[in-house]
Amino acid sequence: MARYISNSNLGFFSSLTAVKPDSSEEVVQILWNTLSSTFFPPHEGYKVAIMAAVLMDNTRPDVVIFEIKSTATDPSKSFELRERQIFLVECKAPRRDTPGEWTVTTDGQLVPYLQAISNPSDRIFAATAIGTKVKFWKWDHNALNNQLQELHQGVLDLLYDHQRAVIEQWMLHIKVNGWAWASE
Repeated sequence: MARYISNSNLGFFSSLTAVKPDSSEEVVQILWNTLSSTFFPPHEGYKVAIMAAVLMDNTRPDVVIFEIKSTATDPSKSFELRERQIFLVECKAPRRDTPGEWTVTTDGQLVPYLQAISNPSDRIFAATAIGTKVKFWKWDHNALNNQLQELHQGVLDLLYDHQRAVIEQWMLHIKVNGWAWASE
């Protein structure tokens, strides 16, 4: 059972129930903004960029999560910070939930965004979200084959409790491993 993405998380529940079959992409962005702020809160050293020009080519992906670490021996006396983009989400409206649209969204939008990340390692975790459904990925620009790899098989849906638990596990995996993956 999911601990963070449950109906008792009122922000999540409100965002999830707002997604209807005819909802716009913006409603899906709000859902992922809510999920992102749940798993990557600022007080834990994260910042969330929504539709901001944060990539090297100034494009505006839907959601980008940054992890921030202090490099100073005494952070209270210095502002020496390092940032890594650890997670990028591309959102689409529920009406785009067709096999062809999943391919177009992943290959036509997500991959170009991933090619423009600014991490020294050229690595990042990513997700494609269409309506309440999501696929998680890891990107390694320097890989000889298969730069974009699925982290799980198939599509997961936030409408189903058992799949919420899997989505939560992937979000926590990204949180725990994002810095290392983006830095290697």
